[in-house]
Order: sequence, then C-alpha cells, then structure tokens
Amino acid sequence: MAAAAITANADRESVMDFTHPYFPSGLGLAYKTSSSNSFFGGLKRLFTIEFLQAVSALAVVIAGAGVAMWWFERRKNQEQFGGSTAEGLGNGFWWSAVTMTTVGYGDKSPITLGGRVVGLIWMFASILIVSGLTAAIATALTVQQLGQDMLKSRHVSSIRLAVIEGSTGQQMARRSGWLTITFDDLDQAVAAVKGDRADALLYDRPILLYLASEEHPGEIEVAPDRLSSESYSLALPSGSVHRDRLNVAILKILESEEWKSIRMRYLGEE
Repeated sequence: MAAAAITANADRESVMDFTHPYFPSGLGLAYKTSSSNSFFGGLKRLFTIEFLQAVSALAVVIAGAGVAMWWFERRKNQEQFGGSTAEGLGNGFWWSAVTMTTVGYGDKSPITLGGRVVGLIWMFASILIVSGLTAAIATALTVQQLGQDMLKSRHVSSIRLAVIEGSTGQQMARRSGWLTITFDDLDQAVAAVKGDRADALLYDRPILLYLASEEHPGEIEVAPDRLSSESYSLALPSGSVHRDRLNVAILKILESEEWKSIRMRYLGEE
C-alpha cells in the first residue's frame, strides 16, 4: 500500500487500485504574502518610476497653463501678473495650481479676453487631470492587491506559475497553455515564490495549506478557490485483497470527530 498525497485519476486506476477517497483535494495557488497593509509598503508602491513620471508630466502641464496666463496678463494685469519675468511666471504657476485643485484662493484672476479663455479651458482640463491623478495614486497603492485578486479569481494565464515536475499541476498547466517554471521539488518552488522568481505555486491545495500554516506562516498564503476537484486515496496493487478492509476503516475514520480536529489542526480548515 502507498500512503501519501496520491490523487486518484483514470490513468493511475488503469495500473493500480485505489481505496475510497479519504480527503477532498484539488489544485490551488500559493503566493507571497502581501505587505500592502503596512505604511512603508504603501509608500514603496507609491513612489514608483511610473508614478513619478506622471507627477513630472503634471508639473509641466501646470507650468504650461501658468505661462499662457502670464503671457496674456503680463501687460494689462500688472498688479497680479506683473513684475519681473520670474515673478510673473511664479504668479502664473500659482494661479494654475490653485485653479486645478479647485482651492480657489481668488487672489489671482484674469482680466483680458485671452486670459479668460485660457482660464476657462484650464478649469475644464483640470477636472480630467485631477481624475487621472487620483486613478494613478489608487492604482499605485492597490497594484499588489489587484495581483492577488487576479490569483483569487483564477486569472492565471498571464502570470508565472511554479510547478513540480510530473505533478498534476504541471499537467493542468500544460493543457491550459499557462506560463510555467518547472522545479524538481516543492522546497525549490516555494523558495522561487518567496524570492519573486515566480508569481504563484500551482500544487495540491491541502499541501499548500499545510505549508502556509506550519512551515512558512506569514510568508505565503493560499488562494481561497480550488482550480480543480480531486481526491486523495490510498494506492494498492490491482486486485488487492486488502481493499475492502481498508475502505471500511477509512469510512469509520472519516465519520469521527478526531478526523475533523486533525484537519483543523494541520490545514486550518474543516
């Protein structure tokens, strides 16, 4: 008899016998535990190159609107946009910034036709700019959580999956055409996920639950959904005379409270 995390399937049944299933299994995904809830984790994702590029582009646009306002107002509105070129441009930038943010201090306002046209265009453009900036900040702060949601909702076709050579997870990934990185053993695959060399580990979900609970707590977590439904059984030689006796014993154990306690202790679920 072979007692392990053996999935009963048609190919294996053709060369051996199986007992009654003793555990509902299935493939699952494990991924690196997020640090998104920490303050420094949020700052790290906020100050990315892409986000800083967006802020820089926004500063250029604000400066452009300020220059346009100064150009129309510099002669007829000396009190608000006059003085030296540096002072006038500074006042134009200030007007542009407070107008975009709708703070509305009211200390700067155009009086020329050209200035008012620039002001009108800038007010409507600011609505779109502020909306885009808000979306950029929200994306920067939630990008990792979105990645986890992608795993939880089974959208795994665009991520790097660590799989074990010869496992049912590797077989499923091949059938589905998913991007995989193959490892010889489970320890190597878990290390790849923890080291960001793979986005998730595709393997038997009960084993992943055990790893997350007992061996790597706080380092990896398991997606709540199964990607497939399978069952663990004991494997026997074809025609084994012990099959009926084992089946009776398994059914008795499955009905016991002790079995429920064991599952809760090692896998964290009933």
